[in-house]
Amino acid sequence: MGTVLSEEDGFCQLGTKAGVLPQKYARNEFMPAPTTFLTPEEVPQKKTTIRTTASTVSPFGGQGFTHCNCTTGCENDRCSCRKNRKVCNSKCHSNRNCKNIDNPPQ
Repeated sequence: MGTVLSEEDGFCQLGTKAGVLPQKYARNEFMPAPTTFLTPEEVPQKKTTIRTTASTVSPFGGQGFTHCNCTTGCENDRCSCRKNRKVCNSKCHSNRNCKNIDNPPQ
């Protein structure tokens, strides 16, 4: 999710929770949402990329696949997924109970 920070010659500068995207977008390259999720004042004044933004807001992270191999249920920060505020996935540990899938970190 992002917000339009400025518009010039039909191109918009977009801001996200991770920062300001450096390139400008035409109106047909994004869809407006009916609700305001982010105000321009909430956008950090730092440059970011789409890839960095996507991995920042994703509950699973970016392209780099991480897994924890925990045997204790992933209830505390000993779990590398939970410590990095990511939810566990099917590759982390099969056939074991996991609290980090049902109750992801806040």
